[in-house]
Amino acid sequence: MTGDERERLLTTRRPRAVRLHHPEHGTAWLRDQRPLNPAALGRMLDPGSGFGVADYLRRINGCAFLWADPARLRRLHALPRYADTEHVVLTVDTASLLAAHGDRALVTRINSGAALFARGRRGPDTFLPVDRVPSSWRPVEVAVPGGVRDLLAHLVDTPAVPERSG
Repeated sequence: MTGDERERLLTTRRPRAVRLHHPEHGTAWLRDQRPLNPAALGRMLDPGSGFGVADYLRRINGCAFLWADPARLRRLHALPRYADTEHVVLTVDTASLLAAHGDRALVTRINSGAALFARGRRGPDTFLPVDRVPSSWRPVEVAVPGGVRDLLAHLVDTPAVPERSG
């Protein structure tokens, strides 16, 4: 992947899933960002945050995301646009993950990649470090900037991975 391709993936909305291939590690898919409307997102950004749309996208696209609520994940997979798609769901030991990556882990109480309508605000307080999350929050996502290179060490079990064409 060229630097320009990487920059585009980090700073622009993905209207469809993007296939990535690595000669040693194989194939991975970046989920589409159809529920993200850049114009609506622009209106949702906190004016004092200093974030533009590309900045916000760089922030979320530079993270590995984990859903904190299995029921919300099931609702996402049941949406018509994803109902016919194979999904591999990895169950992660949260205590193990946070012991290893808690200094980088961020929590949000919203689906940070959903911005279809200009409701709610986005800005510096969208993501908080784990140790600053108010007890009143019900976390929706855990985000780890830079990814989780040792994810296998934190899995509760290892599912069979279906092949995906495309």
